[in-house]
Amino acid sequence: MGVFASIIVLLIGVSYALWQFIVNQTGNNRVSSTCLSISLEDVTSEIRMENTFPITDEEGMKTTPYEFTITNTCDTFISYDVILGVLANEDPTTDMNPSYIAAVLDRGAIKTLNEYTSTTVDGYKEAYILQTGSLSPTDEVSYSLRLWMDESVTATEDSMNKNFLSKVVVRATVSNYSPVEQGFDTLSEAMLVNEYQSSSVASAKAQIEAKQAPDFTQTAPIIIWSESHASTTTTTSATMPHPDLVGNGESYSAGLTAQNVLPRIGTSYTFNSETGRYAIGDLSYVDPTTLDYGGETNYYYCGAGFNTNSSDRITPYQKYTNCTTIF
Repeated sequence: MGVFASIIVLLIGVSYALWQFIVNQTGNNRVSSTCLSISLEDVTSEIRMENTFPITDEEGMKTTPYEFTITNTCDTFISYDVILGVLANEDPTTDMNPSYIAAVLDRGAIKTLNEYTSTTVDGYKEAYILQTGSLSPTDEVSYSLRLWMDESVTATEDSMNKNFLSKVVVRATVSNYSPVEQGFDTLSEAMLVNEYQSSSVASAKAQIEAKQAPDFTQTAPIIIWSESHASTTTTTSATMPHPDLVGNGESYSAGLTAQNVLPRIGTSYTFNSETGRYAIGDLSYVDPTTLDYGGETNYYYCGAGFNTNSSDRITPYQKYTNCTTIF
């Protein structure tokens, strides 16, 4: 009975410690008044990621974006803000710290939400201005939004078992912005400040530089994956069922074998340049504390652990193919 109690604590603390991140955007949002009318229309389906975890900016830029188009359907010149509104009165409710969420429009500067200018929008818990711009009558502009958990996030009570839900909101006002009236009398400067609604040419150029230089040697849909290894040491861990659970006669541990309590470790690996994933070879179930890491043999590991099913039965898993990172 003492062993069972310790397992229950472990399941609550480890097995159900899942990263959760859900972002939804569906249908059309429309804002209108007697002198202003714009529309926001989905081009692709919403971003929806569950049980996710922190990733690098490079990996984040490879995720599938939410694409949308803003159209000025009125005969007046408008200025607009693209806002990410954080939902609160949903199920589940948003309880993840905005500083954990990285966001980028198109290929602009990558920032966490708390680094964007905050604003207020009725019906939203929090709101952040991602971009500002302007549109002439009947003009439209398209954006691609990517969201992910920032790589700096660590596994703490403040970041795990949390949810994040948001929607894109466009706030527009009638505008008569004129680069000439702002003192820009050359075509190039007027185009720059008008495109980015900037108060200076330097600010507009900074936004352009943040997008980075395009690589014209690559054309869609070609993607080249290259194997790379971090120059610094990173660590991972796995929690396996205790050996005493094997054959103890309890229903929650029925079916566990001696192999189930050991991670699967290999001595070789392959890299798939088409998918960017690794697979570990020459595998065996082994206690990692018994290996000699000072010899000529290299050992490779991807992932392992255990969960419980709906009947509270312990179900171990081993990951050794389709790995994004190997250790």
